[in-house]
Formats: sequence, C-alpha cells, structure tokens
Amino acid sequence: MVTLDQFHSFNLKIEGKKMTLTKEYNDKIKSGKIKTHRRNCICHSDKFNKVTNRDRYGLWQPVVICKECGLIQNNPQLLDEEYAAFYSSDLYRKLYEGDDYLVASKDRYTDTNQIFDTLEPIIKERSFTSIIEFGCGGGWNLLPFKNSNYEVVGYDYSTDLIKLGKAEYDLDLRHGSFNEIKELGKYDVLILNHVVEHFTDLENNIRALTRLIKPDGIIYIGIPNIDLISRGQFQNAHTFYFTQRTFCHYMQKFGLEVIEFGPDESIHMHGIFKIANNKNSSPSITLEHEFNFMRRKLMIGVAKIKIINLLDSLNLLGIVKKVAKTVFR
Repeated sequence: MVTLDQFHSFNLKIEGKKMTLTKEYNDKIKSGKIKTHRRNCICHSDKFNKVTNRDRYGLWQPVVICKECGLIQNNPQLLDEEYAAFYSSDLYRKLYEGDDYLVASKDRYTDTNQIFDTLEPIIKERSFTSIIEFGCGGGWNLLPFKNSNYEVVGYDYSTDLIKLGKAEYDLDLRHGSFNEIKELGKYDVLILNHVVEHFTDLENNIRALTRLIKPDGIIYIGIPNIDLISRGQFQNAHTFYFTQRTFCHYMQKFGLEVIEFGPDESIHMHGIFKIANNKNSSPSITLEHEFNFMRRKLMIGVAKIKIINLLDSLNLLGIVKKVAKTVFR
C-alpha cells in the first residue's frame, strides 16, 4: 500500500520534472531557439487586448482578444514547423500528462464514449459506413466505431500513440499531418476532437479537411468553451479559444452549416456540421458585441485564476475549498 508521504513525494517529483521542462521551454523561447511570429486575426484586424502572458503550466504564451470580432487567441504563435516538432517529439504529452502518458492513455479505450453515443444515431439513420479522425491520438475515439463494424482510419502526429493503437487494438492509424491526407478518398464522417483549437491557419485547414467528406457527410468537432473560463483553459498549444458564438460564426463563414451544438464534459462543447448548400452566404451569427462582452468576462475570470494560483502556490487552495464546501453545503 502506498502511504500518504510516498504519494506526496511522487507528486513532488512529477511537478519538479514538469517545472524543469517548463523552464527549458521558456528559455528556448527567450533565446529564440523556438521561433514565434505575430499574426493578424482571422477577421484581418491587428488590434488586440492582452489577456494573460502565461498558460496553465507557466509556459510563456501571450493570449489576446481581437478588438474587432472578439476572437480570443494566442499571439504571437509558434511557427508551424515549431508546432509540428513540439507534437512529434511527444514533449507536448509529457508536459501536459507526465512521462507515463502512454500508460494513462490505455484507460481512454472504452466500449463507448460521448462521441460514439452522439454520432451513432445519425450514422445509422443515414446509412454511413466510413469514418476518419484527424488528430486521433491513440485512436480511442475510433475504437467503439471499429467494434461496431464501421470502416475507420486515424491520423496523428504522435508516433508512440499511433503505435499503441495499432499494436493493442489493431486500429488503422497513420502518422501524418495535412500533407499526408490530401490524396485520401472520401468519407462519411470526419471527427476533429480537440484539434481545431490547435490549427494555425484555421480557414485553409478547415476547407482542406472538409474535402475529405462526401457531399452529404458530416463533421464532428469537439473544442474547449472559453465562455467557461478556468485556469485549465489557457494552453500554449492552443491557438484559438472559442465561444459558441465565435466558433459557429467562423465555421459558417468557411462553408459549414450547424446541425447540432451542445456541451461536452465540464468546460468543453461540441458541434456537428455539414457542408452548406450556399457556401458564399454570410454567417447568421454576428460578432459585433463579442469583444465588449468577453472582455468583461475575461477580466473577472483571469482575476479569479490569479487568486487560485496564489492560493495553490501557498498550499492553501485545498483548505479554502474545504471551508467553502462547509459554508455553502
């Protein structure tokens, strides 16, 4: 049996290693070994308000909100080749999930999941048979579909996770990015689960991926919901932070039509889309009030995050939570 002292000692070792990795990363940013660049917003504006300078793990990453459309984003961002190197090296997984991320990933393979439960009724109704997932990790989202005799294929940057899904679950998983999927055939369903918030060229990436689905196909997209601000939201690997309003606006602008939208686990949300009949129509969701609305929410949310971080650094967060539970029981 693991004692409480051993458990705390183990956690301290993990946190110590993450702090070392964080410092190494920040030093590389500061020295210019990791390249970044500034970009205009998708709406072409270059006017931003600063939100925060560091992500949830202390990694250097300025987050801003566009003063024109209210879209929240990382800026400056890493260059595309830096992001590719970051994901391919699995440093991303080690920083976010620890050295044992492969062991932890095995727990994600289940007989069903939220994506399967959401999509399967639609798939059955439309007699769909083929599914592709881009950014599939180890293929855990695809496993329930494979077990239900659907044709599945997945792409991801992580070599180790691809090997895991192929070896342990006989999934058709392939290592690759946009360059490798350009010549693929057409599928009925495209899954993009916690992938879109990582895109650097959102419009071209979405348009390229939608060419993978048949004219009557559907796209499932799962993303974090920045309307539910928490310290877990800001991550250096995320390029965009969407509300349902900004997300649906830009998906409509890029030629997609919303079929369904809803919550997905605590601070996340999901949408199901199809290719719009009129790809040149203006978005029905406007963003004229988004900046003022989200600026106020962000000011309050970031202030709360700073207080939580301070309490956590002083080892007082657990005590405060216990007191709050007792008071508001």
